[in-house]
Amino acid sequence: MILIRPVLTALLKKYPKVKVTILSNKNFKNLFDFDNRIRFIGVDLKSKEGKILNLINEVSKLNKESKFDFIYDLHDVIRTKIIRNLFSSDITRVFDKGRNEKKELISNKIKIKKLKHTTVRYLDCLKRDFPLIDSKDLLNQIPPPNQSLQKTIGIAPFSKHQSKTWPLERHNEIIASFKDYNFIIFAFGSHERNLAKEKIKSGKLIEQNLNLNEQLDLMNKLSVMITMDSANMHLASLTNTKVISIWGSTHPCLGFGPLNNGEYVIKAFEDEELNRPLSVYGKVNKQDLKKSKERLDHVTSAKVIQTIEKAFSD
Repeated sequence: MILIRPVLTALLKKYPKVKVTILSNKNFKNLFDFDNRIRFIGVDLKSKEGKILNLINEVSKLNKESKFDFIYDLHDVIRTKIIRNLFSSDITRVFDKGRNEKKELISNKIKIKKLKHTTVRYLDCLKRDFPLIDSKDLLNQIPPPNQSLQKTIGIAPFSKHQSKTWPLERHNEIIASFKDYNFIIFAFGSHERNLAKEKIKSGKLIEQNLNLNEQLDLMNKLSVMITMDSANMHLASLTNTKVISIWGSTHPCLGFGPLNNGEYVIKAFEDEELNRPLSVYGKVNKQDLKKSKERLDHVTSAKVIQTIEKAFSD
């Protein structure tokens, strides 16, 4: 859902009379409260209200109230397929995930190549009805901060999947190399905080749970941000802060790279074939988890430090 925000921002900028209703996971509400033309309907997918019959009723009720001009399925999964079939095919649109290309690339059936970025796929879906939006509109999504945090580096060391997480203790070498800088560690929930306290010996740990807007505001004030392939990477890429991302089992060529920050991507090897993705999202079997860890072990602290210095000089 994070990658939908820049596309939505571009749409509303080019079409000021458009109004949008979003039905999605309730946890993303803060991400879309930046414009009063957006109505967000949050659903807890694990509750009774999130069951498919209740979602159908909710969408039907919304349609009676608003009479949608267009319905966009930006997930294309079983749940959304059922919902979109409630409406005439004349007004329903489905974005192309590129599933077959991604499967072929992971299974070594085709050479490594850069696939369309997910934001561009969303744009392609919307451009049928809103032809004025363009990939150039994805730049400069969030205004520069009024006041930056002087010499402060953010570290978001976690990812949803272990196969995408660089060894936590390696961050100590980064911190030791930039003694004139403050460090903020993005760790949320007791499990992440406890691990960060155990493995990362210095830096200020965020002790409170920030909503997505609060995280964006903080990221926007940093000198640079270090992330894994994670939600934090996508959030930070919406800001004015340069984002350094470290990759293990996944690969930015699949279309989930950091928006506008491709020059600061760090992979284990120079040879792209050696970095061939083992998974689209990072969920892997035991054998591939071992390969992922080996790749991440090849990412040295020196390489990360070099990339930080490059970000500072650009």
